[in-house]
Amino acid sequence: MSSKATAYPQEIISEINILRSNPSSYIKKLEKYIHYFTNDIIHIPNLDISIETEEGTLPYIEAIEFLKTKKPVNKLIPSKALCDIAQEFSKNVINSENGIIDKKLNQKIIDKHGDFKGKFMRAMDFGGYTSEQVVINFLVCDGDSDRSQRDVLLDEEVTKIGVAFGKHNIYNTSCILVTCTEFNNTKDPDDIMVFSESSKDKEKIKKGKREKKNKDIIKKKYESVENNGEDNNNIFKLKRRVYAYENVPKENLPEGVASMTKSDTIIIEGGKRYKKIILNKEMLDGTKTTEESKLCLD
Repeated sequence: MSSKATAYPQEIISEINILRSNPSSYIKKLEKYIHYFTNDIIHIPNLDISIETEEGTLPYIEAIEFLKTKKPVNKLIPSKALCDIAQEFSKNVINSENGIIDKKLNQKIIDKHGDFKGKFMRAMDFGGYTSEQVVINFLVCDGDSDRSQRDVLLDEEVTKIGVAFGKHNIYNTSCILVTCTEFNNTKDPDDIMVFSESSKDKEKIKKGKREKKNKDIIKKKYESVENNGEDNNNIFKLKRRVYAYENVPKENLPEGVASMTKSDTIIIEGGKRYKKIILNKEMLDGTKTTEESKLCLD
């Protein structure tokens, strides 16, 4: 994992709960990030990197206006089962360019730990380094016209959360966020996630040692682009990312459908960005279908 990464699951959950309990508190943070922009390139001083975004400051401005309309919602409770599920998802996408998890494997991972009621939602962020940056990435949804990750962060029907943050072999880091309305942990009915501060401190010590030995070069998630005709190795461009995954609640299912999952993915083909929506349906008669649609964003 990149030596620049300082995020931890418990800190990410804490940041999300700050956002949920006081949505307007993140307005100043977004305004701070807007000041880091030059055209479509954001220069993040505390990370000493620059990133070429898809939409520039537009989604940050939209997110600010969005937060002005939001009221506080319930804080999320860390779930041991959901954290374990998020960790397994993380292991299964460690070499993936798009973060897609096979539907059967997805369900198998969930079933191993228990069963849920109501909503079950998942979002992924690749290449985040601080807890604040990860939450802002989820909130801003640069390149996603539907801004679908915001629903995972601020949905008022969900009560539990699981987060995994760790190494990714292509994009350096990944953050997997899982939320649901209710979850029955068959292995541990209490389902209480206790984070170890000592483990966190040990990781900081290890990270400090790695920083002394190696100067990390961020090149996995981003690819170098030309700036004014000159190569600039400090500017990176987002390649592709998965935005959201959802088990559609029963009350929202189309007629004749027993269960359905929806995933929204941004892909790049032929130099253009496309939003790819995949619907996996299981009909009441037991048959299964998959529907895919693609929308050009450029």
